[in-house]
Amino acid sequence: MQSSDSVKMKECITLSTEDMEYLTANYDELARKYDKKWIVISDRKVVAAVESIEEVTNALKKTRHPECAVVEYMTTEPIAMFF
Repeated sequence: MQSSDSVKMKECITLSTEDMEYLTANYDELARKYDKKWIVISDRKVVAAVESIEEVTNALKKTRHPECAVVEYMTTEPIAMFF
């Protein structure tokens, strides 16, 4: 039998994975629509688009599972990534 925490963690991983898949599949459109904004994704939709990280905190409080929501800064500018 799984503990309650284990079940909640699995649910959170599933929700976050679904939201990340939504972000990946729609990134270009979301970047154009929400350029230079922080977005909060929950339940496979954008539930907030705000300008500051402080506003992200307030937006997360309004989501069903704030600990599982995806937060991303959107930009149409190319980003250099180094590995």
